[in-house]
Amino acid sequence: MAFRQVARRPAVFAVDWGRRFIVLPWTDGKTEEIARFLVSTGTQSFAELAECADGTLESARHYVTRAREYMAGNPDAALGYVASALVYDTTADRLVGVCLCCGPSVYCIEVHPDYQRQGVATRMLQRALTVCAEHGIGTLDLWCNDDSVAVPLYEKLGFELTGDVE
Repeated sequence: MAFRQVARRPAVFAVDWGRRFIVLPWTDGKTEEIARFLVSTGTQSFAELAECADGTLESARHYVTRAREYMAGNPDAALGYVASALVYDTTADRLVGVCLCCGPSVYCIEVHPDYQRQGVATRMLQRALTVCAEHGIGTLDLWCNDDSVAVPLYEKLGFELTGDVE
């Protein structure tokens, strides 16, 4: 199993969240909420990250904080925060999806298991692609494992292997 970079040219999508969901950008005060969300999902993708393997809230906080620290020195920081998405289910009043972008790169994308296969991840990526397109960014990239359940989604959205492998 390899960890590979995939990328695509941004494009503008008509992203419709309907009445059930609201989307907010990533902001300073959301670290704790995002960390709690990542731990609550219990999903394998979060646990596979080396720094989060223990599945603790402290590891999740470190993971989100590390991204924010990286963004502090990034000239595309503002773009990353706007392209990121925190998706809330208004009927359940809860965070159900997170897409964190560091500039024109997806740092983390996670959907709560109760909301998977409902188009949340697709719309989060379409939103990120739209923001990047509107800001004249040439490429949006992300990294994934070969055996990730998300690979078909990335392919459906037009992401292609760049050749970079870790």
